Amino acid sequence: TRELIGRLIDGFIEAGRCDFMADFARPFPGLAFFELVLNAPSDRVAELNDMATAVSEPDNPRRREAGQGLYSWIKDFLDTRRRQPPRGDVVDAVLAAEIEGRPITEDDAIAVVLLLILGGLETTAGALGQFVLRFCREPEIPALLRRHPERIPEAVEELLRLEPPFIAIARTAMAQTEIAGRQIRKGDKVLIYWASANRDEGEFPCPADFEPDRPSNRHLAFGAGPHRCAGSNLARLNLRIALEEVTRRLHDIRLQDGAEPIPFHSTLNRAPLTEPITFTPGRRS
Repeated sequence: TRELIGRLIDGFIEAGRCDFMADFARPFPGLAFFELVLNAPSDRVAELNDMATAVSEPDNPRRREAGQGLYSWIKDFLDTRRRQPPRGDVVDAVLAAEIEGRPITEDDAIAVVLLLILGGLETTAGALGQFVLRFCREPEIPALLRRHPERIPEAVEELLRLEPPFIAIARTAMAQTEIAGRQIRKGDKVLIYWASANRDEGEFPCPADFEPDRPSNRHLAFGAGPHRCAGSNLARLNLRIALEEVTRRLHDIRLQDGAEPIPFHSTLNRAPLTEPITFTPGRRS
């Protein structure tokens, strides 16, 4: 993961400027997942990541075409893996999975792999984009992490609390109920903004402040209960190493002139669309 991050930073560090979303935050999680988790063929990783990124972006005109291409690749990839000896990885776990005592179908397996791919792309990219955006506005945070890199794991948790990329989820009410005096009928569509819990003053004193040394940080950036994010540990690893390398190699990070206001995706996923930044030019590693 660190080597992959190094290659991406090498691509723009000498210029002293980049679009952080296009040049780092979006390519990184997909390349990491295809290369290091799915063990996809190395000659297809860049192409697959491009398709997955297009599918992840709600307004991308290539979204439908890319989705069809990604579906076809997953189908062929799983067919190939069924004929190979087990490797003990996540693909084998999907192929061997059962639902209520029955083996999952081919469509189930394709859908699960697609969900694993898409669930971690724009969310991780959005988190990284929001972290660096906060670095631009509060430079004391990256300065602290450069002085104390051992505090980066707890900083990741606090930044996730403040800037969760996945902020809401839609559900259908299965029974009539009442919440805070509001009647909800069976069948009603409900949009739950769970990210608001991360700013609950009853749980987090001074909830708008960055305080990495909080004695308790029970944020809901990865959800909770049986639907908790399956890739939370991978996301933490990627975010931790990314912050270690970004703070170590990029200094005096600022938004480029005219970059404000930063455009974001709407509704469910709070990810910057673009994030033009400048920094002190450095050397390739």
